[in-house]
Amino acid sequence: MHLSRESEYGLKAMIYLAQQPPAKVLTLHQIAEAKDLPVGFLAKTLQKLARRGLLQSFRGRQRGYCLAREASQIRLREVLEAIEGADLTERCIFWGRRCGETNPCVLHRGWREVKPHLTEFLETVTLGELAKNRTSAYEPGEQIPETLPAEEPLVRDRYRLIPGNVDKRRKESP
Repeated sequence: MHLSRESEYGLKAMIYLAQQPPAKVLTLHQIAEAKDLPVGFLAKTLQKLARRGLLQSFRGRQRGYCLAREASQIRLREVLEAIEGADLTERCIFWGRRCGETNPCVLHRGWREVKPHLTEFLETVTLGELAKNRTSAYEPGEQIPETLPAEEPLVRDRYRLIPGNVDKRRKESP
């Protein structure tokens, strides 16, 4: 599951639109300028998102884009799959489409164990959370438990999954 630069740009644009008042229509140039993204490349990405029903596009006098649904109803998985393809979480994180059950890479078994956690992360994080910069499993300032339940070996720390206790890792870092 390798994410392209197109996913980065698309996600930045979607988060920016989620931070706007509901149903506010912004032009392609406004979005590109605000997030410092290349207009031509972003245009193609926003078209993909609109075709998948994540954005509404407007032509004519009030041309531009706005979210098709509330940001809290749009999953990170939907945004990334609209850009990267529906098989996003099925592809190997290390060798993409070259690796699979019939032709496994040396890290395939490990990826198979991590994949359900990543899939859950992509399914549970919403665009609304990203727009508020709130993807952590814990509220800011909330005490993180010393031990995690056995069925949850990975926890969310901003935009990534990390093993073990987040609080302990933060104290150890310089």
